[in-house]
Amino acid sequence: MNTPINWKISQAVFLILLGLVFLSHFPFLEADPDRNMSVGRGPFTDEGLNTIQIRNWVNQGDLSLTECDNLLKTPLFGFPLALSFKIFGTTHSVARLHVLVLLFLALLWIGLNKKNAFMMTIFLLISLLQYTIFQSSHFRMAEMLSIAAILFSIHFFTLSSEPGNDRKSNDRCSILSGLFLSLSYFIKIQFIYIIMLIPVILAIRWFTTNFYIRKMMLRQGLLMTGTLLFFLLVYLLAWYLPNKEAYDYMMAHQSGEFKLSNKVWEYIRFNLDYHFLKGWNQWFVYGFLILVVSGFKFMKTNHSTHFNVWFLSSLAWFVIELHKITMVYLPTRYQVSLFVSMGLLMSIVLSEFITSNSGRWKIVLKTVAVSLVIFFSAINMINYSDTYRHRSYAIRDVNQYLARNLDKNDLVLGAWAPSLTRDSRAKAIPVWNDFLNYRDPLIKFKPEAIISEIDEQDSEQAWKSQGIFLREMADSSKTARIGQWDVVIWWLPYL
Repeated sequence: MNTPINWKISQAVFLILLGLVFLSHFPFLEADPDRNMSVGRGPFTDEGLNTIQIRNWVNQGDLSLTECDNLLKTPLFGFPLALSFKIFGTTHSVARLHVLVLLFLALLWIGLNKKNAFMMTIFLLISLLQYTIFQSSHFRMAEMLSIAAILFSIHFFTLSSEPGNDRKSNDRCSILSGLFLSLSYFIKIQFIYIIMLIPVILAIRWFTTNFYIRKMMLRQGLLMTGTLLFFLLVYLLAWYLPNKEAYDYMMAHQSGEFKLSNKVWEYIRFNLDYHFLKGWNQWFVYGFLILVVSGFKFMKTNHSTHFNVWFLSSLAWFVIELHKITMVYLPTRYQVSLFVSMGLLMSIVLSEFITSNSGRWKIVLKTVAVSLVIFFSAINMINYSDTYRHRSYAIRDVNQYLARNLDKNDLVLGAWAPSLTRDSRAKAIPVWNDFLNYRDPLIKFKPEAIISEIDEQDSEQAWKSQGIFLREMADSSKTARIGQWDVVIWWLPYL
């Protein structure tokens, strides 16, 4: 990659910007998810559900893989979090900072490579501050850590492809690339599809490079594929098979349905129109499409292995992510990796245009590229300002109320319970009808309180369907408005 910009200055700018973007999340550490983040309750309840089993384990010493469906899907997200909880406490801020710190450490590592510094600076401006990605970065959920693992994999893939490196260095980077790609689905199994990324990139490069590079790729491909297969076997033998019955049961009830049918074009059209081609997101999409075409044109005259591998890797990642637009239900958490793949490609192409010092149109390209960076950064700042001004703290307020009225030995039931009991350290167990913890819950658990929406949509009427009428049973209640839902805390007499 041509870099007329002094790389020490690039690194300094990158480090300063990385620190500023990291600090920009702090005003949101205790805030509710933004009102525009999703039409569903997912962002409000999923943070609690993603961490409740580990929280119960740290606080009560009781680890159950079957009381919620999350830990089975996210083992490498949950178990490392236990260490942070044990050291710093099981608070909301600790969990969010756990995700944020690990994500930014990954970005720091990649950006410290002098060939990546400028590209990662642009990536911070147009991608990490993009609305969906920014919001997801401080949620105590697994998605951004899986994405960080994918970025690491591409980084080490690129290093292993550098023709000037010694064989030992290339071998080590090849293994690390396969390792981190495997870790992405260890963190959350829904990312298992990304295992195809390395084979796809290898196949593309095989047909677009010369004999010398193909010869090097044979060893590279064997090491990466072997690493992928080894860790897939580890996952199957050490995690899936020992928990097969519970695992299969949990996965059979997952959202985000993907199926090919005669309605697939209807789903694609709806997802594009509703999620991507409206509001500020549409400009991100249009910019991406322009830069994809520009990137291909640039590859014809650019012989930089660094640019070509990063560009092809981000493009392959995007293509693999495209299966999601055929989903019947596409929640925000499934969209974030698609946006990151797009933002990564855009950052790669823009940085190359700005730093390139060749071609008749270099001044025009630099001007257009800088203008696009400013344009997308301005959009991100507008969204940041809007989100900042509209912060709400309903979940924090309910947590403070419950912390005053519960203690560590109490137990609370309900799909909202994990998100609303974090400060009390009480045990929380979610309930969903015909899925988890719904059979004779009062007799089995003897809860101190039940948390439910008034119409019980959160549990799919788990209580009413069993003849349990919470209003009649409770000796008192408190209602809170969280997002667009009226959530009731039903205090029960001693059972």
